[in-house]
Amino acid sequence: MPAAWQESIKQGRTWSYARFLRKMATGKQWFARAMDLPTVLSTWGAHLPPERVHVVTVPPSGAARGREGMLWLRFCEAFGIDPEWAPLDSERANRSLGIPETELIRKLNKRLDPELRRDPTYDKLVRELLAQQRFSGGPATKPVRLPPEWYDWAEERAELWIDWLEGSGVHVVGDVDDLRPGKPPEDERWRDPGKVRSRLVLKAGLDALDAMTREAARRPDPDQQLTSMVRQSAERLRRSR
Repeated sequence: MPAAWQESIKQGRTWSYARFLRKMATGKQWFARAMDLPTVLSTWGAHLPPERVHVVTVPPSGAARGREGMLWLRFCEAFGIDPEWAPLDSERANRSLGIPETELIRKLNKRLDPELRRDPTYDKLVRELLAQQRFSGGPATKPVRLPPEWYDWAEERAELWIDWLEGSGVHVVGDVDDLRPGKPPEDERWRDPGKVRSRLVLKAGLDALDAMTREAARRPDPDQQLTSMVRQSAERLRRSR
């Protein structure tokens, strides 16, 4: 749920984390419907025997690197792939944004025209350049967590999913308990994304300005490009006479 909210912000949405969670609980948010496990499997597996429907659960962060702790090996089992075909571990990681960086992009979205947020340029500059390249996984990242009062609700949803899976007869690779929400360390204080300190947002803003300035300097001057194109066209016309 935190990752889904952050992804929606990277795609141009402006809603607060609290509003997103309320919509999740009422089922009015697209993510709540599209990622509901029984709904998804019932739809895609409607005309298949249950044993032909495969669910690969994702091991929790920090799981052991053995047979039960590697998503890649679970994937191989589901598809009948020899894992030795790709023996090297991946060095890539799907890191989340921190709270200040997410709030900065959300504020930027509120300032931008909605039509601009739907433009491909937004996707290139904000989602790819800022969110994925500049902001993701920095050393000072403060991750977005589920509020403590939401864990009981999330546990109830996970229990419903697990009960459905165990009674459905579908093929599960991994442990169904991986579907339960993992709680953060007890000594970690929950931080409200709606109450982030201004100085942290300012720092993220300066980082964003630095990245945007470097990108602008890297790109060719459009006026110079146009002049060069005109000169080349004129030269081709002269030679063709």
